[in-house]
Amino acid sequence: MVFIDSDGQERELDFIEAPRGLTARDVRDTAVQVTIADSTTGRDVSFWVMHPERSMESRVYNVVELRRTGSISMSQLRVSIDSAREWSRVILGDEALGPRIRQRAVLRLNERIFRKCRSDRCFRALYRRHRVDPFEAILLDDRLPTNFRELRYPQMVSTLEATRESSA
Repeated sequence: MVFIDSDGQERELDFIEAPRGLTARDVRDTAVQVTIADSTTGRDVSFWVMHPERSMESRVYNVVELRRTGSISMSQLRVSIDSAREWSRVILGDEALGPRIRQRAVLRLNERIFRKCRSDRCFRALYRRHRVDPFEAILLDDRLPTNFRELRYPQMVSTLEATRESSA
């Protein structure tokens, strides 16, 4: 879709049902609703965007499988890693959810990212070829359980280091 923004700039917006490496169902099921105020009417406008962690996954596949390694693509990838981690921080701070629900949601995201970094061919290739590390999307925060911070996270780090050394 091509449109003119409020500054008169022509913009293009793509709608992709299933970005590289993801299924359409997963994208739909994990999408995040965003609400902003319309600057002209003042009314709230809601729309759905891809989950930040899934966006990071798609960026990994774009770089590795589609070989999109130009400066813009690599910058988008790095920003997506930071965005995925910051999304976890937002979840952890969302007081509309109970503390255990927040922690569980972040721990599930952390485990997913770890599994991808350890086992997914594209995530492994990304680190090996470009030294960009999606593991940095994992949130280590004092609000997470002590067991995660002191036991599970160090296990993840050592397992990932061993995996990377064995495939080097």
